[in-house]
Amino acid sequence: MSLPKVEESVAPYRSYREYLRELGLQVETKVVQLNVISADKHLAKMLNIAKQDAVFRLERLRLAAHILAPSRLALK
Repeated sequence: MSLPKVEESVAPYRSYREYLRELGLQVETKVVQLNVISADKHLAKMLNIAKQDAVFRLERLRLAAHILAPSRLALK
C-alpha cells in the first residue's frame, strides 16, 4: 500500500536571485570560500549529525548590478 501523493505548487516561491532579476538587476554570485570543516557541538545539534562529522562551509557574495546585495542565511 502506497501513501497518497501530495501535490503542492512551488510557483509562488522564488529565489533571492530570481527576485533581484525581476527587479531588472544583473545578478552575480562569487564564492569567497568553500571548505570542509568538522561539526562542533552546536552545529552538530542544529544539523542533527554527530560531533566531528564533516560538513561543507560555503561563504559567498551576492552582487546585484555590481553592488553587494544584502542576504543572510541563518540556521535556527
